[in-house]
Amino acid sequence: LKNLCILPESEKSVALAIMQASKLAHNSSLLSLQKTYMQEYTFMPFWQDCLSLLIDGMPADQSRQIMQNKMMTQNESLLTDASVLEKFANILLIIGAIETVFLFTYFDVHNLLFTLPPVICGAVLSFIIFHPLALRTKLTAARILRNENLCLIGLNAVECGQNPRKTQIELNALLSPSNQIHYLEE
Repeated sequence: LKNLCILPESEKSVALAIMQASKLAHNSSLLSLQKTYMQEYTFMPFWQDCLSLLIDGMPADQSRQIMQNKMMTQNESLLTDASVLEKFANILLIIGAIETVFLFTYFDVHNLLFTLPPVICGAVLSFIIFHPLALRTKLTAARILRNENLCLIGLNAVECGQNPRKTQIELNALLSPSNQIHYLEE
């Protein structure tokens, strides 16, 4: 249920946060990120964790491996939740159909008014509530995965003090045209 309430950041805001950190790390040092940056982006815990590992001195390859594991675990959790919602929706449809057959068979009820409510209730719950929730959870998982992949690119850029222009080019290669950033031109 907690995963249904997740609202991922836009890819553009993630890319801008990465660019800020990249520019600061390139012009100053990793430690400067701790003072000026870590408190600003509490709404991006994955990115904060990436930077915390670097600031604490963990090598980039180990940091990347840890964050990839975290990313995959979270993605699997979201996809499992979506699968459960889809299965529940399908079960509701089946229950509605079974109730209808049961009413026809054992109660000799041939009145349409008595047999439609279970089917309609199952269909409404299935197609109006649970299938859309499952789809929303899958879309959320995809957006979070995309944002976290951007963070992994940023992790590498910040760790090696990469030129922010190169970081911007790498990020823009993954962003849709409407979300591309022009951080250095501003």
